[in-house]
Amino acid sequence: MRRFDWAWLVLLGIASSAWCLMAARELSATFDEPFYMRAGLESWRSGSNHELMRAGTMPLPVDVQYLPIYIWEQLRGEPFDTQKECHTILPYARATNLVFWWQLLIYGTLLARHVGGPWAGRFATLLIATEPSLLGHACMATTDISVTALIFACVYHFQTGRERGWVLRWLIPGLLFGLAMSAK
Repeated sequence: MRRFDWAWLVLLGIASSAWCLMAARELSATFDEPFYMRAGLESWRSGSNHELMRAGTMPLPVDVQYLPIYIWEQLRGEPFDTQKECHTILPYARATNLVFWWQLLIYGTLLARHVGGPWAGRFATLLIATEPSLLGHACMATTDISVTALIFACVYHFQTGRERGWVLRWLIPGLLFGLAMSAK
């Protein structure tokens, strides 16, 4: 990718991330965020993802979203009360979800560029960064953006590694597919 394309990606990524951070502070918790908060912190405290797995949720995004909060909890010396301190914790978990948002932007751009050329990549970046449903999910601490981003990464590496050695042809896409499955 050329400098203009990277600048385009970074500009739209920063603008959409800023929107997500502002919206995350204004929105109340979704139906599943309190459960993810409680189960995610309990997972880090106990080392077991049993509660998440029992509910049919794979642990990767929840572990990523609540790791910084668990570290914060360890530094402050007392566990968070997820019911009373939900308004304090939730914006940070939502901000951590931007890791997956940026991955979605990058791989969406790369995949579109690979299939349709430079302008397809630029247009895909614009569409992803401004699409309301994607932005709505990106500003929540849920699993939807993470699985989408990891599937995009898997498809991109599968497409670009098809004519290469076994590592790029099946190992990297296989690992990424495994990560995608652990995200939903």
